[in-house]
Amino acid sequence: MPPRRRVVITGLGVFASIGTGAAEFAAALRAGVSGRAPLTAFDTTGYAHSYGCPVASFEPSSWLSGVLPADLGRAAQFAAAAGRMAMADAGLTEPDLRAVRCHVCVGTTEGGSLELDEITRAVLRTGPEQMDPAMVRRVPAQSLSVALARELGLTDAEVVTIGTACAAGNYAIGDGFDAVAARSQFAKLKQRFGDEFLFHLEFMKNGHGVVFPGSIPVVRFSTEERLNEMIDYCREIGVSVANPHVNNVEGGGRYRSDNVQLLAKHKYDTKGLLNPGKMVTFERHPVGEPIS
Repeated sequence: MPPRRRVVITGLGVFASIGTGAAEFAAALRAGVSGRAPLTAFDTTGYAHSYGCPVASFEPSSWLSGVLPADLGRAAQFAAAAGRMAMADAGLTEPDLRAVRCHVCVGTTEGGSLELDEITRAVLRTGPEQMDPAMVRRVPAQSLSVALARELGLTDAEVVTIGTACAAGNYAIGDGFDAVAARSQFAKLKQRFGDEFLFHLEFMKNGHGVVFPGSIPVVRFSTEERLNEMIDYCREIGVSVANPHVNNVEGGGRYRSDNVQLLAKHKYDTKGLLNPGKMVTFERHPVGEPIS
């Protein structure tokens, strides 16, 4: 697989307790500015701590023009406004983005937390029948990426939310990189193989119950040599291939370069009794032989 290129960040949008915009935020970081202040977004009575790093000067109506701020939770307001700021920082306009297919991805731990707290209080007071439907719509994590797409008027866009722990933002950057890389890979395969290479997209579910999209190519078979050429080219441009036409782990494309499968084979099947011949590296490096 070729070295993966670095991610290039062309525009930044920042709303933080120590500054608005990339330049102000960076200057505050270098100066050691603290954003610590009393929390006022909710009643802190009874809490052991009442200080945080709130963004006190944010006024969504000053930034949002494509959606009504009142329709969004505060987190979604930040997402849409920061996306608009990043677009301007990159020197792009809404027509620029609307003219191409876009990929919107937001990494977050949750959606509208204040709204969720209010809904919980309402349910405890009067039961679920009294929940405010408008407030319920502000709670899901996906409301952040949807708000950004709506704010910029993006209709031809894949809108994704990665809801996970603190590293969600990093995952979102990686997801954006993968989306750009995949589009480039699809174009290269189509250019080289034409209608010999048909793309079949489907949705699958992993062991944790998470549904994700996958691309399984349908190949117009002609010769074994041509098939191997396709496989080799896929791997050359960074497309992972699990070749079903071989009977060993390594040739199928599932073997890991850190030899984790070989080490497991050494641990659990020292005599090589299970599926003999299935792992070529085991035949070359039986138990006790050094692994380079």
